[in-house]
Amino acid sequence: MEKLREKLATLRAEIDAANERAETSEQALKQLEDQQTDRDQELISYQNRIRRLEDEAQMREDQLDEAKQFQRDNEATLNESDVLVKKVVTLEERFDDTESKLREALEKIRAYDLENEGLQRTITQHEKDKEIAEQKYEEMKEKYLASKGELDETIKMLESIPQQKITAILQATKAHARGLAFFVTGYKSLMLLQRYLSATGKNTDVHTFIAGFVSGYFVFGEKTSVNQQIILYLFSRIAMGLVNTAMKTTKFKAPPNSFALFAALCWGMVMVLFRRDKSVLQDSLRSSMTYLYEDSNHWSSLKTLLWHNK
Repeated sequence: MEKLREKLATLRAEIDAANERAETSEQALKQLEDQQTDRDQELISYQNRIRRLEDEAQMREDQLDEAKQFQRDNEATLNESDVLVKKVVTLEERFDDTESKLREALEKIRAYDLENEGLQRTITQHEKDKEIAEQKYEEMKEKYLASKGELDETIKMLESIPQQKITAILQATKAHARGLAFFVTGYKSLMLLQRYLSATGKNTDVHTFIAGFVSGYFVFGEKTSVNQQIILYLFSRIAMGLVNTAMKTTKFKAPPNSFALFAALCWGMVMVLFRRDKSVLQDSLRSSMTYLYEDSNHWSSLKTLLWHNK
C-alpha cells in the first residue's frame, strides 16, 4: 500500500508538472503572438514609409528631368546654367540619400521577415509542446485513475481478510525470515570455525555438509508448517539438482518430452496415494485435494459448486 501511495504521489507530482509546463507554454505562446502583432504593425509602418520614399524618389526624378531640360533650354545664360547645375547636384544628392534610405528600409524589411519566420517556427514549436504536454497529462491522469482503482481494490481486499488470517500470515513470514537468518548465521559461523581449525586454512565439501547439517538440525529440526514447507521445497530442488548432476556426469541427454513424463508420473503417483491412504500426504496438500476431489461431489447451489463448498 505504501508503494502504491508513493506511486500515486509521483503521478500527482508529474501531473502538476505537466500542468505547469502547459501553462508556461500558453504564456510563452501568448507573448510570441503579441510580439508577432507588434512586428506586423512595424512592418506595415515600414512598408508605408517605403512607398512614401518611392513617391518622393519619383518626384525627385521628375524634378531632375525638368531641371536637365531647363538646362538644355538655357545653355546661353551662364548664371542660370550655374544655378541649374547646383540644383541638379542638390537633386542628385537628395536622390542618392533617398536611394540609400530605401536600401536601408529594404534591408530592415528582410531582417524583419527573417525574424518573423523565426517567431513563426517558435510559435509552432510551442504549440507542439503544448499538445505533447496535454497528451502526457491525459496519460498520467489515466494512470492515476488506474492506480487509484488498484489501491481501492487492494484496500477492499485487505479489509475483507479476517484478522486471524493476517496474523497467521505475518507470523509465518516472521518465522520463515527468522529461521533463514539463524541458519545463515550458524552456517557461516561453523564454516569460519572449521576453516580456522583446518590445517590448510580452506573449507572443503565435508565442512560445508557439517555446517549445513548442524545448522539445519537446530534451526529447522522442529516440525512446524513453515519448516515443513521449506524442507519440502529444498528436497524437490535437491532431487532436481541430483538428476541434473547425474545427466552432466554421464552426458545423458533427456528426451524432448521428459518434463511431460515427469509431470505425468508425479500426478499419477499423488493421485494413487490420495486414493489409497491420504493420511500419508502433507497436511495442506491433503486438505486441498480433499476439497477439490471429494467435497466437490456434493453441492446445493452454484455458489457451493463454483465458489466454496463445506
